[in-house]
Amino acid sequence: MRSLIVAIFIALGITVGAQAQDKAASKEKIQSGKEQVKSGVLIVKDAKSDAKELRQQVKSGQMTKEEAKAQMQQARQQVKTAKEQVKSGKVLIREGRKELRDAKKGGK
Repeated sequence: MRSLIVAIFIALGITVGAQAQDKAASKEKIQSGKEQVKSGVLIVKDAKSDAKELRQQVKSGQMTKEEAKAQMQQARQQVKTAKEQVKSGKVLIREGRKELRDAKKGGK
């Protein structure tokens, strides 16, 4: 009887430890998603400010329209990849939060 009780406590300890690790992994997933979103948004903001600068340079005659178009094409590619990065970051956050909710429901 005593060994059965000890076995139950050991099993409970293992599941509690596993739940704590799962929560930590979920929180880490959420954090990495937030970092991805932040960096993606920063890239988009930088591209917008660069576009304004290019327009000013074209207006002032420092740069031809063709040169500006080539640089804008590169900026568009960067913005596209940054937006994909933001989307994947949001998905990571969503998944991490769902895992935490599921862990809370399972722990009750």
